[in-house]
Amino acid sequence: MRRHLRRVLRYGTLGVLLTALLAGILTVTTSPASAHDKLNPYPTNCAGSQVGHWHNSELTVDLTAFVFYSSGNGGTNCVWVQKQSHRDHAESMRLEVQRCASNIPGNPCNATLTVADEGLFQYYAGPATVSQADNRCIRFRVRLHGGWTGWTEPIHCG
Repeated sequence: MRRHLRRVLRYGTLGVLLTALLAGILTVTTSPASAHDKLNPYPTNCAGSQVGHWHNSELTVDLTAFVFYSSGNGGTNCVWVQKQSHRDHAESMRLEVQRCASNIPGNPCNATLTVADEGLFQYYAGPATVSQADNRCIRFRVRLHGGWTGWTEPIHCG
C-alpha cells in the first residue's frame, strides 16, 4: 500500500508539473500580448525619435509609413511601413528608402544611396535604415501587389 501511495504521489506530482508546464507554454504562445507585438507601432529596430508619418492609399491597401531620425552614424533615418488593411495574410512588399544629395525640401532627390527591405509581410515592411544622412533629405516608396506608390517628395532633411 505504501509503495502504491508513493508511486501515485510521485507520478501524480509529475503529472501536475507536466500539466502546469504545458499550460504555461500554451498560455505564452497564445497570449494576446505576444500576438500584439507584431502590431507594435514603434518597433525597437529604429533608433532615435519619430519625426513623421505619412498615410498612403494609392494602392489597394492603406499604408502608413513611420520615419525616425537619430544623430548617430552621421545622421540616421529609419523608415518602416505598416499595412492598415488586408492584415489577415502576408503579401509581397518592398520598401525602398533613398538618401538624396540635396538637403533642401522640394529639390530633386538625385539619390546617393538606396536601401530596401523586401519579402512576404503580414503587418509591415522595414525597417530600412539610411546612415550618413546629416544635411541630406530622404525619400521612400513602397511596392505592393506589383504596383508602386510614387516616391515621396524629399522628406526629413537632416
